[in-house]
Amino acid sequence: MILDTLLKRYERLRSYRNELKTTPTNKRYDDLFVVAYPKSGVTWFSCLLANLSLRLSEDRRRATFFNLQIFVPDIHVSNHLGSPILPHPGFRMIKTHSEFNANYKNIFYLVRDPRRVMVSYYYFLRTLNMYTGTLHDLIHDKELGIIAWKRHVSSWLEKTPSGNMMQFFRYEDLIDNTSAVMERVMHLWGYEMDGAMIADVVDKSSFEKMKEDEKFYNSGNPTIPEQFEFVRKGGAKHKEEIEQKDLEYINDQAGKLMRKFGYE
Repeated sequence: MILDTLLKRYERLRSYRNELKTTPTNKRYDDLFVVAYPKSGVTWFSCLLANLSLRLSEDRRRATFFNLQIFVPDIHVSNHLGSPILPHPGFRMIKTHSEFNANYKNIFYLVRDPRRVMVSYYYFLRTLNMYTGTLHDLIHDKELGIIAWKRHVSSWLEKTPSGNMMQFFRYEDLIDNTSAVMERVMHLWGYEMDGAMIADVVDKSSFEKMKEDEKFYNSGNPTIPEQFEFVRKGGAKHKEEIEQKDLEYINDQAGKLMRKFGYE
């Protein structure tokens, strides 16, 4: 009983500290938080949102690896944020990997098939020499693997008050029909944009453009490992990478939640 009480207190304290670190020091009621578990495609989604904002604002710039932080700042880089720099949509868009944060009132949550997340996250960490284990080890890691993914997604599903502005997006839908997802964003924001303008935004944010940007950015930054690629294939093949016993483990741990989002 005493141990359970202490564990609950520790978890509440951990959650509170996380909320402090991942909340802007100057909170605004209209902040939009773009949330995702790591390697779920949030950088690409942020690039799309930034280019959409630029197009709406009739700003001739394009979101790149170098300037994306200006348009969609990462709360894990700094929680000291300035005012919105573009007239449209007129509010700040903030990227975060945070678990549920009670200070977030407007949320776009990007979810991705966790089996593909595991593969992508594994190669990302290995390339940066931040993880020395195998893919099997990572999948079973309570702080990085499928249990962590389940905890992250569940926290937003179960704890978000019904009065908050919450929208879930699937990475796979972004891949299959990027324009349709951007049209959905426009509708949520209350704007109208013709097909040609949407197509321009999608083109400026394509994987090809992002890979070109990354290559150009990396060539001028000697601190980045030569073999490192943040933008990989855009679709890690989990069936080719994950052993059957680990696929079964993933299903045992998170199958019900996966099916909720259409991941069979």
